Amino acid sequence: MKVYVWVAGIGKRMGTTSPKCLSKINGKYLIDRVLKPYRDLGFESITLLTGYGHEEIVKAFPEYDINGDYLCNPEIMFTGIPEKKSCTAQALRLALQEELRKINYDDMVDEEVSFTYGDSILDIRVDDILHFHKSHGKILTMTVARPKEKFGIVEISHSNSVMSFKEKPKSQNWINAGFFIADRDRLLRYLTETAFSFEEDVLPLLIEKNEVMAFKHDFYYQQVDTLKDVEEANKFFELVDQHTKIGMDRLNERLEKLRKETCSN
Repeated sequence: MKVYVWVAGIGKRMGTTSPKCLSKINGKYLIDRVLKPYRDLGFESITLLTGYGHEEIVKAFPEYDINGDYLCNPEIMFTGIPEKKSCTAQALRLALQEELRKINYDDMVDEEVSFTYGDSILDIRVDDILHFHKSHGKILTMTVARPKEKFGIVEISHSNSVMSFKEKPKSQNWINAGFFIADRDRLLRYLTETAFSFEEDVLPLLIEKNEVMAFKHDFYYQQVDTLKDVEEANKFFELVDQHTKIGMDRLNERLEKLRKETCSN
């Protein structure tokens, strides 16, 4: 399965003019954290879709071997500087069309493609999502998550008496976690030249056509967009990276058990 990652964003709200994907999260590039679910299952056909900071990203990857802990040097494709706020659909269309031009169509086996954002970290099993995607027959699978609320939640009675208070609980609403799997050929029909934003121009149309299914992810999810997000991600991965090999094995066993229990409910 071919993997595409949108990495055209600049880290202005992180206090830098460098690409967000090259921000460090506990000593590793953010993009390394993003690619981990693919790396864990041996996916190697990965293309980074760049815009701003293309040259900086290209220069970073020869030094990407962090203690030998990386998947591979992915392909890096410049898809242009966005004329509009979001050109995710345009970038994805160019990448898919380029892939079709490079190889013999008759030799193509995988019909699914995965794409994600270069600033969204999820502790997720790609094979679980792929299995789910193949089971429902729709064009697109969107991974959804429930992040923590930004503020404490107060429940108030009709008489204004405070009934309960929860400090930044997990949201009851599902959001777009930014991790997708799609049927390549059917998706391309919706990636027209007039579609700039995948989120605004393509996704609503697919939903209208009843071609989108949600994969619920109720484990770790972190959107890294601000300095505060970086701080929170640093704290989390500082703990994770400190685990010994045995400790990580036990952690993975617990996560696997939780995944099975979640899927059975």
